[in-house]
Amino acid sequence: MAKESGLRTLKIEALASGFVALLALAISAYTVYVQRQQLKAQVWPHASIQPMLGQGDTPNGITLTLKNRGVGPARIESFQVTVAGTPAKDWIDVLNIIEKKEGKKIPVDVDKRVTPMGEVLGPAEDLVLFSTNDKRVFHLLDGLRRTTFSLCYCSVLDDCWVFTIPGDKTVEVKRCPVDPIFFRPATDESVVELYGPAGFGDVGEERDAGTDGG
Repeated sequence: MAKESGLRTLKIEALASGFVALLALAISAYTVYVQRQQLKAQVWPHASIQPMLGQGDTPNGITLTLKNRGVGPARIESFQVTVAGTPAKDWIDVLNIIEKKEGKKIPVDVDKRVTPMGEVLGPAEDLVLFSTNDKRVFHLLDGLRRTTFSLCYCSVLDDCWVFTIPGDKTVEVKRCPVDPIFFRPATDESVVELYGPAGFGDVGEERDAGTDGG
């Protein structure tokens, strides 16, 4: 009887020890989770695209600005633009598609056009993606209203979000989408298609060049 009682005591102690170990593991895991959530909040980016019509440096035109209003840097992983369901491969292609759908040929002088993929925006940093002070762009407003912009960006912890306009909607995702149709610097073919063989001068594409129109 004493032997059975001793075995029972050992089993209870073993079970108690196992329970305490599991509880410690759970507390440790929860502590790590809380710490990561706190760190996530400390480096959280919040990127958005703000269109402005007839304001600021383009009183006669349109400016699209990428903004980061979070507390951490935003790494831009992908940028997609569709016009009435048709994906565009660069800014010039956007205007080409709008012209075709509208049945109008309205060349627009572009001051700046930037491909944001690969850019890293710090907190409170802005990046002008597209700007024109050409009032002829307002003839393409119906097409622009049917244009959807989708931006995927990640934090330094590789947490990622997709921001979409119209709707100003931000959704957290596991990873940025992989799609063959992403924005790229405008090709010679798309420039010629929109503006003819003469092109439109030396309008800058790359942010690193530090040019707004040349």
